[in-house]
Amino acid sequence: MEESEGDGTPDRRQVDKSTVERGNPMADSHEERLRRMAIGLVETFHVLREALALLPIPIVVEVVGLSDSAELSQRMERVRDLIRDEPVPEGAVIHLDLAILAFLSAFDVTHIAQHAEEIAWREDATFVLLKQVAAYLAVVAFFLEEDDEESQED
Repeated sequence: MEESEGDGTPDRRQVDKSTVERGNPMADSHEERLRRMAIGLVETFHVLREALALLPIPIVVEVVGLSDSAELSQRMERVRDLIRDEPVPEGAVIHLDLAILAFLSAFDVTHIAQHAEEIAWREDATFVLLKQVAAYLAVVAFFLEEDDEESQED
């Protein structure tokens, strides 16, 4: 970083959107970021659905109509209620709930990105949340495997 004249402090350059775009000719469009976010949401939703369907008392979440955020929220709230009654270790229930909350948060961030000004960090936030879903589901799988091993030993 360059120093400003005389006082030894860093030069505080103003960076606006046009400067960033000129500096990066490969900058993604807002539409491209939204497309990637939507694909990530759909793929993660399918993984979450598979995990719910594999529970001892399978939970089936229909895909139809899930483009509506209110519908998705209602369905996933119902799923959050249902997982509390699953005959699985408490840790699995907690991490399933965290996975659902992370997914819904990613959905909300994407929804905001579609209807608000173009801000690139929302894509990063969406993918951080979707990675959290995957991490929580991995912990759920660990709890369920441990529970299954304990059941086989009895």
